[in-house]
Amino acid sequence: MVGQINQYKNIIMKKYNFITIILLSTIMIFLGSCSSDDEQTGATADDYPRIMGSWPERATDGSLGTLTFNAKDTLTVSVQFSPALYCEGTWYVDGVETAKGNTFKFTEDKADRHNLKLVVKTAKNETTREAIIIVNQ
Repeated sequence: MVGQINQYKNIIMKKYNFITIILLSTIMIFLGSCSSDDEQTGATADDYPRIMGSWPERATDGSLGTLTFNAKDTLTVSVQFSPALYCEGTWYVDGVETAKGNTFKFTEDKADRHNLKLVVKTAKNETTREAIIIVNQ
């Protein structure tokens, strides 16, 4: 009887040790894989920049998409750039630089129409998006 108890203890200890080793291995693998998104993707300053986020689709005739809002309200457009560590975004309204960064805010007091252009650059490349801003009275 004592021999059987010792045999069960040995089996339980072996299973306990096995489970402990698996858990520790999993934790070490997880901790070793933590790094920034740009490090994981291998992103560099030489990569072609990408703009991600909501942007108005072109019309079926190929003309620019539109962003519409009411006068005296504020139009806000937010996007993300990739590779994030190496991009700079510049916003232009009717060819005049008006903002830098991921977010553009625009307010107009009267009904009007403007051209919006976003230029995102890395050290060697750039990409753009354009839209028409329509301000309703």
